Amino acid sequence: MDHLHAKRPVRLPVVLSRGEAERVLAEMLGVPQLMATLLYGSGMRLMECCQLRVKDVNLSRRELFIRAGKGKKDRVTMVAERLLRPPEVGADRASETVVPRRIMNSREDRRLV
Repeated sequence: MDHLHAKRPVRLPVVLSRGEAERVLAEMLGVPQLMATLLYGSGMRLMECCQLRVKDVNLSRRELFIRAGKGKKDRVTMVAERLLRPPEVGADRASETVVPRRIMNSREDRRLV
């Protein structure tokens, strides 16, 4: 006996355009903005970003050293260009979006996370 099976619909992943992703990142502030920018710009996974330490960031070489990532392997990835430039926002939000200084100031980061 032959059985007919219903066809499963082909589901395409939803991908944001570059402009849409930039608008989402622009609406975020502080640590969430920093984490989202790291995830978007460097290809890090969520847990890799959560476990990132200050000593794993080398801004002069534009590198992030990811320890024990997927498969318990270490790897190096690039820092997003957006993180190396000063924030391009108005003065009212500038104090909340300091990305490079936040990476450098580990004591403040531990208190906020």
